[in-house]
Amino acid sequence: MSSDFDNLQSYLTHHGWRQTSSGTGGATWESEAASMGDSILRIPWHVDRTFVEWTWLMGALADSNARHDIDAPWTADELSSRVIHWFTDVEEFRGVGDIDDQSISLDRGAALIDSAKSILRTSATTSRGIKADLSSRYSLVGDRIADQARMGHTKPGSFVIPILMPVEPNGGPQDVTPLSDEMGRYDEPDERRVTRTMAQALEALWPQDAPLSGLVVTRYDHIPPRPQGLAQRLEVVEAAHPVPDAAGLAAAERILALTEGLTADDLVLCLISGGGSGTLTILSSTAATDSPIEPTVRAKFSSRMLPRKTRSTAMAMTAAG
Repeated sequence: MSSDFDNLQSYLTHHGWRQTSSGTGGATWESEAASMGDSILRIPWHVDRTFVEWTWLMGALADSNARHDIDAPWTADELSSRVIHWFTDVEEFRGVGDIDDQSISLDRGAALIDSAKSILRTSATTSRGIKADLSSRYSLVGDRIADQARMGHTKPGSFVIPILMPVEPNGGPQDVTPLSDEMGRYDEPDERRVTRTMAQALEALWPQDAPLSGLVVTRYDHIPPRPQGLAQRLEVVEAAHPVPDAAGLAAAERILALTEGLTADDLVLCLISGGGSGTLTILSSTAATDSPIEPTVRAKFSSRMLPRKTRSTAMAMTAAG
């Protein structure tokens, strides 16, 4: 894994900072987006999270970002985690059900770890090439990739287990395997593909010079961070799960609307994952349109049989043909 100091320098460069001078103790960095003297950081050589200066640096950087609308409005602690994991993809696996106060059953905890490993092995194998039927035939190279994953600290009370996948900085040693010449190359390490979401995988694999647009709906607070260098071509919205809300209804109507007016020359892609029946629902004909959307009216909702192209989907995208 890259060092905290290397991650910090890469983060600053990526967000428009440049090193203007240096000395025996460190270097001075200035933000190109700020007026002269407004945003200056003096960074000790090889500073990392163990330095007392680290907390101050993260606070100053977060304040500068907020003033100039750079990156997301992270707190100092959130920004510190983002910098530390700059070259690491973080996936969070959450235990659900059988949770009592501040504990979770040992069997469910063990199943959570086992499922995370299984998903990672499967993703690592398919990152090397498309497979219609995997069964237990995992790729040896894929397993070597999956074996790099580390388990981070759990978050108290949340039963979230961060799975960390190291990704080499640009120019570092890495395996880059094109999935399909017909789909066009997207030069990124196989490790990055392991933690790609379905929507991000589509954006990465779809030819960069071909039109692509569409809509993705996911549950609240589940939009993953976007990998560096991957342009966003699909809109992502959030909705409630498992009980539908107004946002989910609106998303369902919008996705249906995306298919209107299409011809045989257009291509519609429908990517389905678990949760589609909750995040993307349509009111049944017997439900009043002004009914409150809450658990007591769950029976009024149905996963109505939609057209084949959009049936019970968690994601729908269209691409002009």
